[in-house]
Amino acid sequence: MKILFVDDDEKVLNGILRQQGDDFDLTTALSGAEALATIAAEGPFAVVVSDMRMPEMNGIELLKRVRQIAPDTVRMMLTGFAELNSTIEAINEGNIFRFMAKPCSEIDMANSLNAALRQYALIQAEKELVEGTLRGSVNILSEMLSLVSPLAFSQTTRVRGIVDGLLKQIKIENQWQLEIAAMLSSLGCVTIPNEVLEKKLNGQTASFSEERLFANHPRQASEMIRTIPRLEHVAEIIRCQNVPLNETRFDGKTVPPESRILKLAIEFDRKERSSKSS
Repeated sequence: MKILFVDDDEKVLNGILRQQGDDFDLTTALSGAEALATIAAEGPFAVVVSDMRMPEMNGIELLKRVRQIAPDTVRMMLTGFAELNSTIEAINEGNIFRFMAKPCSEIDMANSLNAALRQYALIQAEKELVEGTLRGSVNILSEMLSLVSPLAFSQTTRVRGIVDGLLKQIKIENQWQLEIAAMLSSLGCVTIPNEVLEKKLNGQTASFSEERLFANHPRQASEMIRTIPRLEHVAEIIRCQNVPLNETRFDGKTVPPESRILKLAIEFDRKERSSKSS
């Protein structure tokens, strides 16, 4: 696991390399800008240790940026005893794991680095556990939909394919959330009688009560998944999938942009099926 040290004093960095280089996989940078470039080119780094006082970009700003681009990286800071206000700011802005006072003894430095590596390993283990649980939950829900409502599952499969095609053309942050939303977009259809689903998904005329029942399926799906860890935003995407493109939500909240993309995919599928059946 790699560790990045950042300090504008090359002598300090060379001293750290001499003291700790045999026991740890170390990389150094002489500025915040160089550190960010190194993370982009050579990351991920398990740990980033930054000096507090550096020109142009200080340690607080650097570790704040590191938190944004590499949230799993454990962040540590070298600081003087007189920098109490800066220390408090660093805690709030950069979510610092540990501070090391300057000058830092070789033993204290090694102990702190080992603690940071253990913390990183713990973060990765928890992340793998959550992701495994998440994948399992999504697969179970998808299988349930395929068993209870094959017609709705078939639509979901087509919509997922359309979304996948769109994501090859556009780049959005956390696109996995939209992918899962597409997979589960029709999950609420398990609460709708098959005869109603057949009418709606095959473009047939439905009664007013049947229309209302079908229109409620995104909210039903949202309620089913919103308590699953890390799927809170996915639930919002699904909940808003039928909000017209030129309208806002009835509660005044912002419609997630992913919901707009999902709606486009659903509408495209609907028109494709309609043209084939006509």
